[in-house]
Amino acid sequence: AQFLSDYEYMTPILTGESTDVLQTLYQELVPKLIRHNLGEYYTPDWLAQCILDRVEYTPDLFDNLAESSHNPVAPLKLQLLDPACGSGTFLVEALKRMREYAERHDLVDSMSEYIGNIRGTDCNPLAVLTARTNYLLCVGDLLQSEREIPVCCADSLTNRDHPLFEKCDYVVGNPPWVLWDNLPPDYRMSTKELWNEYGLFTLPASQAHHGGGKKDISILFTYVCCDRYLKDSGTFGFLITQSVFKTKGAGEGFRKFRVKDSDVEVVEVHDFVQLHPFEGARNRTAAVILKKGGKTLYPVKYLAWDFNEANVPEIRFTEMRALPSDPDNELSPWITVPPDAVHIIEKVYGKNAYPVYEGINSGGANGVYWVRIKDERNEVRVVTIPESLSILGIPHTAVKHLCVENIRKGTKKKVQKVKTVIEDFFVYPLLKSRNIGKWKIKGYTYMLQMQDPVKRIGVDEDWIRKNFPKTYTYLKGFEKILLNRAIYKKFMEKRRAPFYTMYNVGVYTYAPYKVVWSRMGPSITACVTSSLHDKYLGEKCVLPDNVLAFIPTDTEEEAHYICSIMNSCFTDMILRSIAGGTKSFGIPRIVEDTIKIPKYDSTNKIHRKLSNLSKKAHEIAKKDGDTSKVEEEIDRLAAELYRVSEKELCTVRNVLHSKK
Repeated sequence: AQFLSDYEYMTPILTGESTDVLQTLYQELVPKLIRHNLGEYYTPDWLAQCILDRVEYTPDLFDNLAESSHNPVAPLKLQLLDPACGSGTFLVEALKRMREYAERHDLVDSMSEYIGNIRGTDCNPLAVLTARTNYLLCVGDLLQSEREIPVCCADSLTNRDHPLFEKCDYVVGNPPWVLWDNLPPDYRMSTKELWNEYGLFTLPASQAHHGGGKKDISILFTYVCCDRYLKDSGTFGFLITQSVFKTKGAGEGFRKFRVKDSDVEVVEVHDFVQLHPFEGARNRTAAVILKKGGKTLYPVKYLAWDFNEANVPEIRFTEMRALPSDPDNELSPWITVPPDAVHIIEKVYGKNAYPVYEGINSGGANGVYWVRIKDERNEVRVVTIPESLSILGIPHTAVKHLCVENIRKGTKKKVQKVKTVIEDFFVYPLLKSRNIGKWKIKGYTYMLQMQDPVKRIGVDEDWIRKNFPKTYTYLKGFEKILLNRAIYKKFMEKRRAPFYTMYNVGVYTYAPYKVVWSRMGPSITACVTSSLHDKYLGEKCVLPDNVLAFIPTDTEEEAHYICSIMNSCFTDMILRSIAGGTKSFGIPRIVEDTIKIPKYDSTNKIHRKLSNLSKKAHEIAKKDGDTSKVEEEIDRLAAELYRVSEKELCTVRNVLHSKK
């Protein structure tokens, strides 16, 4: 009561400063955790206004419709639905626009007959109550006493027969954002048929099992609401996660843009990622404007919003164009580039001739596997290597002891600090993202690599216990933690794999040469790695951590050729255009599908020159020199490889400069 008495809810209505005056109150009353679990991110007034502008629910449209139909009441007959209305932000803004039109044309009395054409639903009873209150505050003086406020408590996915659910000219709103894995099990089951009905499960079971199918329920909301509640030729505007346009697995079904027997045209997409419009959330926010019955034609208009250069509250957008990253697959993730770069992108992107891999994954127990070498002991003995580890290229090896302690700093799961002695056999130099620079390695750390690269599970437990008792004892002390790793339970428990089994290790991990880069970041920085000589370990293969991606090769020349292309301006433009600055920036799937690296041909003069230039850049970078001249030459050769003109190369460089 005290809170309500202090809430001056009439002031913003009278001054026109705000529309949804109860949104802040609602968010204060409902705990943040509950709103998060319901997928509720309440829409700022300016964002709702923007969406209504883009679907052309505007005074200009009302005037044009009245003039063309010779009927001033025609705009009042337009039907609009928000199928996840929350506290009613979109509804109130729509009512405000309709009322302004009615007052300008002396139609307020007529408006009372058509108020029911602006409708909303939500599955949260308190949100519905709030939306109804907002509705009353906006047009309550026009409602007849026997008239029901057209906002109901219903789930737009499962309550399809409610009387308010009829087809409308406009469907707008901000649907719930909840990942499929985070939905309650019973709700997943109740909506599973809908996902299949609309063709939104597109991945093979194996890819979905490995985390490629992190779909958000907002995807399903979009398709169901477009199908059930939007008239043919009607206009649709939803706020939605940007991942539906930029990710491979999660967004493939969404990018069909076909609802059962009806095509859907993507009129435009708005990228609000840089604005972070939802208070207290870091969602990658976007908006999609659709027209039912039209065919999506590429490139699509894509508006990227940002603050102006002075970083003041004024915001602006840059007009871009979006098109599938794979020209042969319209379901592939989108590339977004300026209009004058579309034809260049079409020349340079395509399938990679090389497979790409992620680095070693401990499964969430880095604090066990990452170690710091403190000293070495003199004790040495010889161990015979089993055939399954023949990838190491040695039939037997001399084993010595190392004094180590586990590294806990920078790890998510806290483990006990241990200082002990282990054998050196399973200790390898490890590269993390901070160790990778453009054309060079900047140091390394150490880790235990316990995986059999051929069998793809942990090395035989009996063999380790017998030949490496100190390493086994060290790991045994963490057995409970290692068995409780989610990745172990998901992939290895049924196979009864050794408790120290890791992930993402294969024969390719031990390739003589690897082109390595960070799969997260603002730009691409690749370098060539091979074995190195360590004062404790001697000559040993360098292994990449899971935050890195890499391409394995057998020869140094081929590795440097690949590295030149990976560090070229064309690769940088493509990766930034797909997922710049995100966790998906340089992931294997994107690099395999979009970076067109032809297979190395030693008889090809351009291939050989690119390889030699990479070697030269590595030598310069090793001495902390300036590699810009070499990089310009690499870009010119890459342009020749892709048949890109000098003028087009300048355009690419300008695009990259504008994205910095």
